[in-house]
Amino acid sequence: MFAAAPNLHRDCSTVDCESPLSARRNDQSTLLIAHSFARPFESSLAWELETVYFEPMRVEKLTHTVFTPLDDGTAVLLNLETRFYYTLNRTGAALWQELEHTNPSAIDDLIRVTCDRFDVNEDEARSAVAGFVEQLQDFKMVRLL
Repeated sequence: MFAAAPNLHRDCSTVDCESPLSARRNDQSTLLIAHSFARPFESSLAWELETVYFEPMRVEKLTHTVFTPLDDGTAVLLNLETRFYYTLNRTGAALWQELEHTNPSAIDDLIRVTCDRFDVNEDEARSAVAGFVEQLQDFKMVRLL
């Protein structure tokens, strides 16, 4: 899943170390921030992984977007900067409401909401949510944190 870029760190004598802070995405929902250079103990044969942090990828809706729910469960999004509006189907409307409720929202939470509310498996939900978030980014209505 992760590929370490060969890099010599000043405190490390191996080619397989990474710089103290590096970011890698393992999928649409998780960002790996690794502090993973190895340091020798007393012996040059012993190495230790120092710290690895996982932070969920979060989606933040931008303030210049106006959401209007419609009676049939669909909705309309208006970007006040571009003055373009977009229609959302029921799934998109439910996801946007989740974004408004828990702004910023973790992508894993959006996937869970999609699985709970609609009869889809996690892989289908992950694909749908990733596509939806990508479109929202293209339309400048959300940003990833």
